Amino acid sequence: MGISNFSTLAGAVGPVLKNDAYLRYFYEDFTQPFGMSVFVNGGVAGVSAPTGTEGNVNVIKTERNSLYWTVLGTQTIVAPNFQAAGLDLVQDAGDNDGAEYNLSPFPTAGAGRAKCRFVARTDEFFIRVRASSGDVSDTDEFLVGFRLAEAFQPDYLDYNTWSYLGISASAATAAINSVTELNAGGAVTTATGSTWADNATHTLEVRINSAGVALFLVDGTFVGITQPTTQFQWDSGDVVIPSIRYRNAGNNDPLINLLELECGLLSARGLDSVIDLTAGV
Repeated sequence: MGISNFSTLAGAVGPVLKNDAYLRYFYEDFTQPFGMSVFVNGGVAGVSAPTGTEGNVNVIKTERNSLYWTVLGTQTIVAPNFQAAGLDLVQDAGDNDGAEYNLSPFPTAGAGRAKCRFVARTDEFFIRVRASSGDVSDTDEFLVGFRLAEAFQPDYLDYNTWSYLGISASAATAAINSVTELNAGGAVTTATGSTWADNATHTLEVRINSAGVALFLVDGTFVGITQPTTQFQWDSGDVVIPSIRYRNAGNNDPLINLLELECGLLSARGLDSVIDLTAGV
């Protein structure tokens, strides 16, 4: 399948700028250095140097996209670095320093026009991240998924509702878990059976189907809970945004490189979107 970028109107050739799937699709492979960083704070955007104060929002501008990060902890190295291997997310190697990455600078006020802003049980959508880590024992969390469009929280456990996949605890060989919470009802961690070793590269994907059920894939394979009665399910009408989070463990560098980020309506994902995600729900 995939996105059609050209008009089917008679005599018209050009991008379909009002195509919903096109407008809400994001893809970046981080093969080119970002051009600039700008600082966004207090609801007012302005061009300046990025900052490392917790809660401040900065932005990466690549050739084709904008990617926003909110500071966790206190960063003296105030921006991630472009590397041949991808975007090196880790700034300071300080304990509990990190960031949350989103596709909108204002997840609450601006979510209505943000790329990859979705409505649970109305839209079918996904986020897919390919990343590497040189030392997984040095990260307390590397999580990919979705959260409710609400005010930023330094601790993801303080969000009302979320469904993440990834590393949720430091270990020499880290378990890849799904971690979820619905309506502040308590966090649920589920082992996927997959692990992340040093210097390995993995693809993490979270899909939300038309029933609001979160489905998790590691390296293209469905993992975790598969029984309908125990699957995490978003409430109807929840406004949902993509979220990528990392946080360091100890004063060492986990060497996390972001290699690909893709997000959008499931119909825009490509051939895999023909999988019937409603089966068993």
